Amino acid sequence: MRSETRVDDADVALLHGPEELGYFAITIPMVNVDATVAGCCTHGLICGQEARHLKESARSLFFKARSWNAIVANCSEIASGRANEVLRILRHNYLDQKRADAIALIDALRQAEAYSPPLALNLTGHLSGAMTSVISHALCHGDVTPDDPQTVLDCPHKLGVGAWNARICKLIWK
Repeated sequence: MRSETRVDDADVALLHGPEELGYFAITIPMVNVDATVAGCCTHGLICGQEARHLKESARSLFFKARSWNAIVANCSEIASGRANEVLRILRHNYLDQKRADAIALIDALRQAEAYSPPLALNLTGHLSGAMTSVISHALCHGDVTPDDPQTVLDCPHKLGVGAWNARICKLIWK
């Protein structure tokens, strides 16, 4: 996130579907709401007032209930005649900032030439819950592809934290 520092895990929290369906995202993390709404506003697709109301609406929803339908429905300031158009605009211009940030983090760690990996590293102890979630999302959704994708694509809740940390280290310092 280039212009904003986030410290709240709720900003990257989202609800996933089951393993059988590929852990698809059911809800939208706040970082993606902010990026999408800002992009739509920048491109003149929605006005600044609509952007503010949409962000306020999204922030007022619990992460497990945050979808474009819920955000727009919860935003009484947008006229019902405009709501369907805003919904279409948001879906069509969706920005996955969470994924982009996870990939950028992994790329930055890979490029850190002056740093050599320690023998043992507990990433969950050093990264915030938000960043661990971001990395997990990227790894679980195939957004990062190491030499052997199956080595890394299992989520931490499936592998256990120790094995997941080892796979992230292998990915970053390969």
